Amino acid sequence: MNFLRNKKYLCSIFLAPFFIYGAILGYFYSIQEARIFDSHTLNADYTFEFDIPFETISIQTNDSTLSGLHFKVNHPKGVIYYLHGKSYNLSHSKWKKITKYFTEVLHHDVVMIDYRGFGKSKGPFTYEGLLEDTQKGYDYVKSHYEESKITVYGLSLGSSFATYIASKNCPKQLILEAPFYSLKDAAQKTIKIFPEFIIEMILKYPLRTDLWIQTVKCPIALFHGTKDLILSYDSSIRLKEVAKAPCDLILIEGADHDHLNLTKEYIEKIPMIIQ
Repeated sequence: MNFLRNKKYLCSIFLAPFFIYGAILGYFYSIQEARIFDSHTLNADYTFEFDIPFETISIQTNDSTLSGLHFKVNHPKGVIYYLHGKSYNLSHSKWKKITKYFTEVLHHDVVMIDYRGFGKSKGPFTYEGLLEDTQKGYDYVKSHYEESKITVYGLSLGSSFATYIASKNCPKQLILEAPFYSLKDAAQKTIKIFPEFIIEMILKYPLRTDLWIQTVKCPIALFHGTKDLILSYDSSIRLKEVAKAPCDLILIEGADHDHLNLTKEYIEKIPMIIQ
């Protein structure tokens, strides 16, 4: 009896680390949506307010309804299809300054969408669904403008979606602000207890910016701050290395993740790119 008890005890000690590791694995698998997207919703009756003219738009996909905004100027030089980052939705005050700058200074129309689960947009989080969302948004833009007039712009999380769109279509140019190399790469740097093959197994949303950028044919511009503590500027350096299309890398000394577009260098450079 004592032998059997000791055997069970030893087995428990031996198996305990595997159970703990498995539990941690399950935890990270279950919280991916919260960690990757950190989405915030809006009530259906929420009213958007901006200082410049805009229209609210609704875009239907196979399994979702997307909420979007379309900012217009008289005789625009082109249009910017802007894909935002995590945590934000279209109600965030950040977009008031950005859209005002793009419309009044750069004289471009702007189209923005909320991905499913963000703002007023509906639909379940799925990898294929999110990619479809961004393509449906691009299809809307393309139905209103010549494709040669479309600038695809992605911020942070949106940079991966923007790269996907540019790889599947033929816009005028692609601009990425604070991009990541791939979500697998970003996850490895954050969750260091798991080897690469485990992360690949549990990752629901690979978001392979590094692969998509290789098939982009239009000119690319990468903006990244050297003090970005969320996504290292090393990501942009590596993306430039694998890009096949002409790619301009603008590293802004001292800029962080959230305020790069307020720097003097960005404000001086962006009008040279978006013309």
